[in-house]
Amino acid sequence: LTWAATAHSQTTSTFSMEPNNVLVETLNDGRFLTTGLTGGFHANIDNFHGTLMRMAGLWAGGKSPDGTLHLSASGLNISEFTPGIFDPETAAPANLLQHNIWKVTKEEILAHQADFADNGVIDNPLQGVFGWPGKGNPYFQSFNIGEMLPDAGNQDLAGFFDYDSDGIYNPANGDYPALETSGCPANMVPDVMAWMAFHDDYQHLLSGAQPLKMEVQATMFAFHCAENAPLGNTIFLRLKLFYWGNEPLSNTYFGLFNDYQVGDGNHEYAGCDPSRKLLFGYNGLAQESSNPAVGVKLLRGPVTEDNVAVPLRSAIMIDPMSPLSQLGYYRLLSGKNPNGSMASYGGFTYPGSPVSSDDSTEISAGNMPGNRAAVASYGPFLLEPGAVHEMIAAYTFTKSAEQNGFAPNVKPLYSFADKIALFYYNCFETKPELELCVSETLQTNSAAPDALNLLAFPNPADSKFTIESKSAFISRVTVSDLTGRKLIDLEPASGENSPMVNVDASQLHAGIYLVSVISSDERMKTLKIVIER
Repeated sequence: LTWAATAHSQTTSTFSMEPNNVLVETLNDGRFLTTGLTGGFHANIDNFHGTLMRMAGLWAGGKSPDGTLHLSASGLNISEFTPGIFDPETAAPANLLQHNIWKVTKEEILAHQADFADNGVIDNPLQGVFGWPGKGNPYFQSFNIGEMLPDAGNQDLAGFFDYDSDGIYNPANGDYPALETSGCPANMVPDVMAWMAFHDDYQHLLSGAQPLKMEVQATMFAFHCAENAPLGNTIFLRLKLFYWGNEPLSNTYFGLFNDYQVGDGNHEYAGCDPSRKLLFGYNGLAQESSNPAVGVKLLRGPVTEDNVAVPLRSAIMIDPMSPLSQLGYYRLLSGKNPNGSMASYGGFTYPGSPVSSDDSTEISAGNMPGNRAAVASYGPFLLEPGAVHEMIAAYTFTKSAEQNGFAPNVKPLYSFADKIALFYYNCFETKPELELCVSETLQTNSAAPDALNLLAFPNPADSKFTIESKSAFISRVTVSDLTGRKLIDLEPASGENSPMVNVDASQLHAGIYLVSVISSDERMKTLKIVIER
């Protein structure tokens, strides 16, 4: 695994994953998978070595009580976000954490754990671990010349495993960087992880709208795999969004803008699968069918205060070269065309499968290939002052051995998306049956392996789901929301323990829930289950 950093007008970090099949370049100003000049999602598979994305970026918009539109967006050449964080005491930009993208590898973390385990003292402090921007890190300035952390206070920063449970990141006490995601234990260590922060209290030269006063902490992460398999071809993006405004914003939407660059970037088709929350771009010229297809799998969006998942409103294909007004951006987020007319297919452009005879694809429509982009948005919802939300997406690509027709490389995207979703629902822990990396034994968690060997299916579920253990009898199952409120408590009668339990979820709202399973020998494991209707 190698890292390289390159300076641009905004800090740019380039990292390559070897022997993985993706090289990613990104900026820390709300523009991802780009250098600001060229695309930054590079595929390296078989005989293909090229770029599949020009960029991805955050869009967000809502309306204040007086009807003023607050909206921030990012495009290839300009962003309405700037690096840094807010001061929680003043709700104003703090001029901190502006100049870097912080990077760490699993190799560094395992070395740090071994160093601490031998005698409780760190003899060889490592840059990635000791320089990590975890809350209250007392070593941060020593390892980041010219950068400062805010006072520990209540400011959440980069995720970490809190070895001594004191709420402060202190690597000398055994703490280490870890992936933070809602509903999962904070001990997950990807093979590579990068963290950055940016906010929108900045000049709005793209949309011209008023800013939201939104801070975003972004984590990009990936896993080793040399195969043409889900983890070999994927980079994950997690956004933690803090709203620092002092008034609620109604009819708010959060969206991800995705500008594809398949082949030369001018002969593309695009589409989506709303049921899978999957967007994709593929080559529109039969003679260039060897180019991979690129997919964006949406894994998590905002939730309401009652833990109800905000629905995916739209996935609209747009012309990335056409200028937009303030209302144009907002209309796209809300599932309409920029002129205010209703978007085709209910806001999900070309939702058919290009690998079948479906009549709702660009192929069946007889479109001319061109430069394609799409924005996927969640909403509408009420954005309250002090709210914190989370968005997670996976960027992946697929290349098929079959090379006949326009879209042979789209077909494996569907199975990739399904397996990536199960990986996410399992808190990024692997199981052999997921086939995330076909010929390799993958250990994605630095903690002990899952002794209960649990499965939750179907996931997402509708009115019921099943919990099954491959190695133990189950004595109790509880289901809680993300605030910890217990909603279901199942405890079989004495002597009726079973390795499988069916759970009636018909009374649960759509959203994400934590399922805690206790075995008959008092081991416990927690999984995530998604209820969709």
